Amino acid sequence: FGEKGFVGIIGADGVFRSRRIGDQVFPGGQQSYSGWLKSIGTKQTGDPVSDNPFDDVRRMYSTRKLLPFPLTVIVGISEEEALAKVYAERAEYFLLTMAGSFGIILFIALLMLQSHRLRKSERAAKDSHAVLSAAAERSLNAFYILKNVRGPDHRIVDFIVIDINEGGAKLLGIPTDTSVGQRLCMLLPDKRDDGLFDKCVKVVEDGMPTEEEFEVESGDIKAGWLHQ
Repeated sequence: FGEKGFVGIIGADGVFRSRRIGDQVFPGGQQSYSGWLKSIGTKQTGDPVSDNPFDDVRRMYSTRKLLPFPLTVIVGISEEEALAKVYAERAEYFLLTMAGSFGIILFIALLMLQSHRLRKSERAAKDSHAVLSAAAERSLNAFYILKNVRGPDHRIVDFIVIDINEGGAKLLGIPTDTSVGQRLCMLLPDKRDDGLFDKCVKVVEDGMPTEEEFEVESGDIKAGWLHQ
């Protein structure tokens, strides 16, 4: 029954014939414990009792009569020892709860940090786009931003004009508002056959820029030579 467990045999007269607490055995005596026996007899089995005449240990007592003898067995288990496993599990659950809460807080903090970085990147991208657009508009050179269009086989079939500066629009002889959103091969149909379309595809696929000068043979472009 543990280091603080109690076992005793008491008679109908309230006198213990023998009792044991932990490893200590006590012989019977003359003192009557009838009042105490009556008090624990009125409690439900498993109720903790603290007012015992032996020590200050809180125990959960249970009694059983040894019929046909006028004797009663009293067994008491220390509340501390009986609930030790519960306390240990409670401490373990508490640590797990704390660890889980810390993990959730850390996850939320990482999400907030990632969100902050994303907003910062978006602002930087918008600022860079604004600077690039402003520089392109003030440039005398033609400036185009194209987005590739892929077919069912994932091959590039055309390009869409995302942005164009005034110089680029004048070179094509088409207003800026009319050019944006249009497909390149619709604006310049002959560029699919003169090699320009294939060069744009190569730049996208290889990720390497192309720089060259060539003579313009298209009537849609108002220039004799171009450097790209």
